[in-house]
Amino acid sequence: MSMLDLPQPITTIEARSGLSAILGRFRADATAQPVVFGNHRRAEAVVMPFAQFERMLEIVEDQTIAPTVAERIASGGGRDFDELLDDLGMHELKSEAGHGSATQAQ
Repeated sequence: MSMLDLPQPITTIEARSGLSAILGRFRADATAQPVVFGNHRRAEAVVMPFAQFERMLEIVEDQTIAPTVAERIASGGGRDFDELLDDLGMHELKSEAGHGSATQAQ
């Protein structure tokens, strides 16, 4: 959904009085369009299904860490999973997760 797709703002009074119905719509459809509201129909806040909010946070996190990941890949840095387990003192998880045998086979 782009900024062009946002619904017209409703008043704060309309949002308050319709909150139960809005939540009911979100429960029925996790992809329901967010509700934009504010005083005098000026966009001041958004209510959205929580699943959409979580997805948005995932995207923001991905975008935030992408430059670091790209830099580490380009420099040949980083560690494989087995090295990470060793660093964390979790050696026993290697065989449980099946990662130890995959590393040994390489």
